[in-house]
Amino acid sequence: MPFLRKRYQAGKSALRIWKAERKRTFRREWRIWAGLIAFIVALGVVLPFTHGWSQLVFAAFLGAMVMLLVVAWEMGGDVHSLSWRWGQFGEQDTEDALDALDGRWRMIHDVPRERGNWDHVVVGPGGVFMLETKAYRAAAVVKDDRLYLGRTIVNGGALRFSAKSLSGALPNSTSPWVQPVVVIWGEFAQHRHEENGVTYLAGSSLSEWLSEQPAKLSASRVEELARAVERLREADSD
Repeated sequence: MPFLRKRYQAGKSALRIWKAERKRTFRREWRIWAGLIAFIVALGVVLPFTHGWSQLVFAAFLGAMVMLLVVAWEMGGDVHSLSWRWGQFGEQDTEDALDALDGRWRMIHDVPRERGNWDHVVVGPGGVFMLETKAYRAAAVVKDDRLYLGRTIVNGGALRFSAKSLSGALPNSTSPWVQPVVVIWGEFAQHRHEENGVTYLAGSSLSEWLSEQPAKLSASRVEELARAVERLREADSD
């Protein structure tokens, strides 16, 4: 059976931003990259005319230069743009974790909003959940209504506002309560932590935590709310 790569719905916004950043970087520094490519081409032209050890040395040097070009391309030409790439991979990890939920749950990924997007919206018997994915190499710590990720700080108030905005965007006579959840991929010693209405979870415990939530919504209400979230996502593509 041929290997089939999963087509993720999550992380598309982060990938789009990363590609745009890469394009700007290469346009800004095109002389450097053009020079590198010209140097690689020159090595390739000279290589057939070398022999013995010199040919091995030229071949090794050529391979190193090609690898450097590939790595630079995958990094986006600037190490600072890698945060968007890590964000994309983190959101895809969250999508994989949500796939473990049973058929009573609905997951809608990468839902556009006025500024940015909601990474994931999950609707199920336990309610409506707005999931924000964070994937960092720095250890995560929650303290004083803030999530600290190295030098990056995420305010709990911003997360609550984002969840409230989602609730207000759903066209229902009684807007549902939306629970803000931060899914952390990386070192998070607190593992599960709730503070001021925001839940912070290690990614490995996400599906289990959601399954443990007491039932609040009927199956028909789950479908109604899930369709409303889907319409929010589809409206942006019109």
